Amino acid sequence: MKNITLTAVILIGLAASAFAQTFTGDQKQSLKGLTALLLVVEFTETAVEADGLKKDELETAIASRLRSSGIRLMSQTEWSATPGVPYLQVLVNTLKSDLGFYSYKIDVQLNQEIVLRRNNIAMMSTTWNKGSLGHIGTARVPVIRNDIMGFVNDFIKDYRAVNVN
Repeated sequence: MKNITLTAVILIGLAASAFAQTFTGDQKQSLKGLTALLLVVEFTETAVEADGLKKDELETAIASRLRSSGIRLMSQTEWSATPGVPYLQVLVNTLKSDLGFYSYKIDVQLNQEIVLRRNNIAMMSTTWNKGSLGHIGTARVPVIRNDIMGFVNDFIKDYRAVNVN
């Protein structure tokens, strides 16, 4: 009886997942027609900077990569007056242990205004995202930068796929 119940739960979960996927568009389609965006890089803990992952250096590298790929970055003033107010957020959540390790979560996501069809309500939402979780020793903290830049490259690839110049 337990096996039947467990099997039913798994099948219902798979069916619900398949049903939900029919309503989820391809993330990259949300990038179509995007002409510029604001870049926001945030760290939840500053200790990671002392161990080799510098916020300013990371922000400069990401901005350079986006610009060299043809993606225009906006100032905050321009962004606040732009329909959809799109911004690429790079969020690095870290927690340093007393043993010299970091637990980390990286999120690279495009947030922009969306409108609900049923009642025409506008709200901010993440429409594209990539991320990861991990643990790393303090001596290897700069490796996190490689993961972030990989996600930025994925964003650029998806952007180019729907915005053919």
